[in-house]
Amino acid sequence: MMTFASVIAVLVVSAAPIIERGALPLALNGFHFPVWLAFLIVVIGNSLPAIAIVYLLDPILVWLGKYFPFVHKFAGTVLAHFRHKIHPWVDRYGTLGLLIVVAIPSPLTGAWTGSGGAAILGMHKRRAVACIVAGVIIADLMILGADVGITKFL
Repeated sequence: MMTFASVIAVLVVSAAPIIERGALPLALNGFHFPVWLAFLIVVIGNSLPAIAIVYLLDPILVWLGKYFPFVHKFAGTVLAHFRHKIHPWVDRYGTLGLLIVVAIPSPLTGAWTGSGGAAILGMHKRRAVACIVAGVIIADLMILGADVGITKFL
């Protein structure tokens, strides 16, 4: 049954790193949302934090690094992960590489990693956001296809 609380739960799961890919099955199988609504909520929930990361990661890290030295060290570790995941794809395929990384429906390759990598590599923000949202849509379409295909046979 769809309630306000269930919509918020799906939005939170879709916005959370690592578990973001579980939001669509949760909406469809756990809360029995209509397919179009589940897809729309998940894409919005997954895209909003990514857009914020692309635009705000650098200024926030610079500001925090001034006042909290340990943030600078922690950020270096996180940013190294982003560079490691994104850099080879972007070097080889440009912004299309970013779309490919985000579109792979597995943990640690989604919108969070893509947006962090785009911010760290200094990619053009509008192009990066467009590729990230397109990658989210492609990944969610793959998850939707797998979920509907699996539940159809159960």
